[in-house]
Amino acid sequence: MKKNTLLLFIFLLCLSATKTFADGSIPAFIRVGTVSGTIEGVSKDVKAALVNSGFDIKGEYKPEKNDSLFLVAFTRKDLIDIAIKDQQKNIVASALRVGMRLTTSGQIEITLLNPEYIFYGYLRENVKKYESELSGISNDVKIALSSLASEFKPFGAGSITESELKSFRYMVRMPSYEDAITVAESVSFEQTVSIIERNLMAQKNGAYKVYEITMPDKKIAVFGIGLLDYRIGEAFFLNALGRDHFTAMPYELVVDNDKVIMLDGNFRFPFYWSDLPMVELRKVNRTARDIEYVFEKLVK
Repeated sequence: MKKNTLLLFIFLLCLSATKTFADGSIPAFIRVGTVSGTIEGVSKDVKAALVNSGFDIKGEYKPEKNDSLFLVAFTRKDLIDIAIKDQQKNIVASALRVGMRLTTSGQIEITLLNPEYIFYGYLRENVKKYESELSGISNDVKIALSSLASEFKPFGAGSITESELKSFRYMVRMPSYEDAITVAESVSFEQTVSIIERNLMAQKNGAYKVYEITMPDKKIAVFGIGLLDYRIGEAFFLNALGRDHFTAMPYELVVDNDKVIMLDGNFRFPFYWSDLPMVELRKVNRTARDIEYVFEKLVK
């Protein structure tokens, strides 16, 4: 009976995840559920479940050095291959995230940055080309995490349609995904990756390496970077925007052949905090430029 119940649950979960692609309503964040235990213990269970489903754990950290928050970044080779197939900078879509937060009741809340949200927002029209494969990857993530909790309900920012995600910009004249910032150009890929790694190890300007996905043969790399400076980093902007969405961290920096690029903060913050009014987003007006400055220093 228990086995049949589990199989039924997995079937319904896959059906639900597939429907997310079809009905056009895609939440940014999914509350997997709450469990008893410690962040350390639950994070070990989360990582084990993902590894058992074929995913690679690329990094983990406590955003803003907050002991109540913990994030795991993971990927899989088939996702990386799809992400970079048409535009190499789309490697940002290959880093998936799951977060754990200690609640006031002492439970551990598990949240997932919805893979479909990332796929439509970053891969855009390419989702249709690889819909079956991407749906399978998303389903595998959710089935893996279902061994820990089974709530799987949207929370935080409201759902956005497929077409809105593909062309997302918070307001007219604000940047879109395509308006990436060039941090440096005419650089050597190998040398630049080495310089960034060295500066992140030294935590230059409070920048800390959470994960790295590098494909030297294709000269493409993405770094997930924690921003630990309390004046301009996560301690500042998560407090200003809301910690419910902390699973959107860390911020990405991409080395693509002879260029170093990053998503514009005036795109990235509204993308993950799309439910906030402009008056709230204005609290981090300078943060986008501050992060750009930190990233510029990482390549020197």
